Amino acid sequence: MDRVERQPEPERRRVRVVLDVRPLLARSLSLSLSRSLARLSDSPSRPPAHSLSITLHPLLPLLSLQTSTPSARLLLYPFHSATRLATLHTTAAQSDYFSPRHRWLPDGSAAVVNSEDGVVRVVDLQGRVRVFEGAHGAAAPREGDEEGEGAGLRSERARLRREADRGSSVVRDVEVLVDDEDAAGRPRRWRIVSCGFDKTVKVIG
Repeated sequence: MDRVERQPEPERRRVRVVLDVRPLLARSLSLSLSRSLARLSDSPSRPPAHSLSITLHPLLPLLSLQTSTPSARLLLYPFHSATRLATLHTTAAQSDYFSPRHRWLPDGSAAVVNSEDGVVRVVDLQGRVRVFEGAHGAAAPREGDEEGEGAGLRSERARLRREADRGSSVVRDVEVLVDDEDAAGRPRRWRIVSCGFDKTVKVIG
């Protein structure tokens, strides 16, 4: 009788798959908070506030929701809960046709908020405005106001065009860019970037 040799089993390799589920988590949790968002008004005579910008806190299990009220507020909610933990008053001007946007600093200590008045604000977890930077439109520094920048550095035609574009002060969006990380991958230095309808991009910090 022939002897059957047993073949060695192939080596098993473990494959590690990393999925970023934060966008899906934010969407599912925001749906569960829709009922509570209808009760965000400060008084019965005022219409309810609605959230148009939802962002995850970079370190804590929190959702931050930016309201569409005339003065933007950031509402902090824990995951899977409709109980509001905090309300951060940002003083950022908004209207019905404005698209609120906010981004957290990498260390989670504060959030960057856009506005309609041309000012980029950085608001900490205590609701204090730490940075108030005129960046776009009428709020931006005029040519020649900045140190080392004179009227002769740019042509007259370019200056007139830029002055005409100053009429739009809307900060369209904000972002935080990480410049440096430590050995563990934790951000050490970052910059705030904003873009506006005045056709400019500004870097803060």
